Amino acid sequence: MRQTDQLKELEFTPSKVKVADWDLRIPIAPKAGPFCQLLVEPTEISGPGVFAWVVTDKVVYVGHTEELAGVSHPQGAFSVVSPSTVDGAAAKVNNLMNAAYKAEHRITWWWRQEISADDAAEVAADLVVELDPLGNKLTRAKAPAQAAGKGTLAAGAAKAPRTPAEPKQKAPKAPAKYDPERVAPKALVCPSCFIQVSLATGWCDDCEIQVAG
Repeated sequence: MRQTDQLKELEFTPSKVKVADWDLRIPIAPKAGPFCQLLVEPTEISGPGVFAWVVTDKVVYVGHTEELAGVSHPQGAFSVVSPSTVDGAAAKVNNLMNAAYKAEHRITWWWRQEISADDAAEVAADLVVELDPLGNKLTRAKAPAQAAGKGTLAAGAAKAPRTPAEPKQKAPKAPAKYDPERVAPKALVCPSCFIQVSLATGWCDDCEIQVAG
């Protein structure tokens, strides 16, 4: 289905677009452009609404405004590029229209009035999602780049503080099993004076008794 047929079903009104001049350059920004001078017919449009710049049958850009007449006006931001608007979204769309005209494609401007500017913004947002126009891709705000070497994650996510690892605990050693047969006494203790006596003789000189082994 052609995108212009979709606009018709949504009750958009087409307006003819005439290119009065093309391949225009801005002296203070020689690398920008080239741009063109657009004339939308008719211009008797007013109030808030949604609009679309269309090349042949393909929607190139969808926008919304509080005053449609300001967009279709010969001195509107989309119709003519000035030194003060050369870096704006409208200038990028104008550049696309210049390229389309040079490639001998038909340019039209479609619009639909809305009750309020909020309604216009909502309708435009839905159309951008559905049609995914090239002009909206080119004019979409980019996410700020992350500074190198700052230790930040992608998309500005804060890096969680690093938690020190807990020291590994060694498994307790099993207590040595006591085996009385493997224990060799080094000396004997006198049961009367608690003095160690020779293991060889087992004689306590202080008590003058024989200590049993």
